[in-house]
Amino acid sequence: MKSLQKLHTIDFNFFGCKKLTKEDLNTFGEDLKEFSRLKSLSLDFSSLNIITNEALKGLGAALGGFSSLQSLTLRFQANVLFTDEAVNIIGQSFHGLTSLEFLDINIGKNPKITDQALKYLGKNAQRLKNAERIKFIFGECPRITEEGEKDLKQSLRKLSSLKFIYLDFGRGAIQIQLAGKKDSRCNIF
Repeated sequence: MKSLQKLHTIDFNFFGCKKLTKEDLNTFGEDLKEFSRLKSLSLDFSSLNIITNEALKGLGAALGGFSSLQSLTLRFQANVLFTDEAVNIIGQSFHGLTSLEFLDINIGKNPKITDQALKYLGKNAQRLKNAERIKFIFGECPRITEEGEKDLKQSLRKLSSLKFIYLDFGRGAIQIQLAGKKDSRCNIF
């Protein structure tokens, strides 16, 4: 286990893990804390439809301890059991991600996610002082409004280190290159 603790990259896809429980995911989060030297972490929960607010608590707690993490990717497509509070749990971990340069969160299709999730992300993202690139995808979340999108965009623009923002709310993507202070709308199908 000692040699594994020196890992710098973990890319884990939970595809085919049909017998996982909420408790297993919390244990996974606790076990993840052992890898405190990580530079890059990618977790794909897309094939799991058991992700609840409760199931994300262990993961959220673990993420907050990765002060050397530079890149974080979280994919939750098809997880319709969690709510805005789950997004807040993830966002609260940002306080410990002091070296994070790239953040990619893909919520996918979730009818329970609202503008409140975007408020949580915007508020918590203010803690990412070294973030250069942020990518948030909320594929088909029908309860997210244009007002929520606008609020998130404004919150993210406050990050002085940010050079690139990519937002997709299922109505076309917004790509913002901040280095040149240009906004451009891209329709991605």
